[in-house]
Amino acid sequence: MTPSDDGFRGVFPAIITPFTPEGEVNEEAFRKVMEFDIQAGARGFWVCGGSGESVLLEDEERVRIAEIAVDQAKGRAKIILHVGALTTRRTARMAEQVREKGADAIAAVPPFFYSATDQEIVDHYRTVAAAADLPFFVYNLPQSTQVDVTPDLMQKIIDEVPQTVGLKHSGPTWNVSTVGRFA
Repeated sequence: MTPSDDGFRGVFPAIITPFTPEGEVNEEAFRKVMEFDIQAGARGFWVCGGSGESVLLEDEERVRIAEIAVDQAKGRAKIILHVGALTTRRTARMAEQVREKGADAIAAVPPFFYSATDQEIVDHYRTVAAAADLPFFVYNLPQSTQVDVTPDLMQKIIDEVPQTVGLKHSGPTWNVSTVGRFA
């Protein structure tokens, strides 16, 4: 899959996850935000990322949000689900679960908390991407993870993780001109 034929073009808002006053996911509000954005021309959604409160959600809540998002989109918009977690096993399990709910693609921050080499990050992504066998987006959020996906590392990921179709870069700087098929 290449960026020209993957169907991931256009506006993909990083959607919020609204909560009730009791701290539960507010499904009705979530659906309303999605529908508003679809009617405004959104081609897809980045679900359960930083704006989507992923670090505050239980795994079961993220799976349920994936199910709601896919149902609300009804094929009118693509769903990219952030599955990043502290361990490769947990991240891969989440990837499998959201694939089963119908997500169109997955994304993940690199493993963080414990230092990982570039090759360990690539291996992590290879395992996660293979678990879902969906288009895969790297999520670079260095100010939160303390791990920076550099252009060199991104090139290694592209070379070794065939499901990779893109990058959500949320860091302060990045030189995309040095990265192979995304240049």
